[in-house]
Amino acid sequence: MADLLAEGGVAAVSPAAAGARAGIARSSVYTYFDSAEAMIAAVVEDTLPQAEAELRAATDAAEGPLGRIDAYLSTAIDLTARGAHRTAAVLARAELPGHCRDRLNELHTRQREPLREAVRELGGAGAELLTGLQAGLLDAALAA
Repeated sequence: MADLLAEGGVAAVSPAAAGARAGIARSSVYTYFDSAEAMIAAVVEDTLPQAEAELRAATDAAEGPLGRIDAYLSTAIDLTARGAHRTAAVLARAELPGHCRDRLNELHTRQREPLREAVRELGGAGAELLTGLQAGLLDAALAA
């Protein structure tokens, strides 16, 4: 489903398309999902936590706050190079039901927590602003 979403956007995610991609009948998809909305919610729940786990593992293994910031940024770029960001980018631009949008925002905020922690560890005023600026630069780089 993540591939369908990344390739064709939210409109491409349907029980018929998922069934065709998986080689099963459309009606069989309903065994697992009751709607396209449920399918998109499943993509959100699968994709973002996987990226969060990679970002957390990389930052936890790094030495010092600057090392953790570097590890976070490097891992985020690597995830994008492997295509993991495509799905998140489509979701960010999509018209989603309110609960899906809220969950997407919550997971995205959690994904940035290792970066926030490292910046806070550096101390000084403006840690939240610096984190936001770094995240914005990263988002722009990933979009490019």
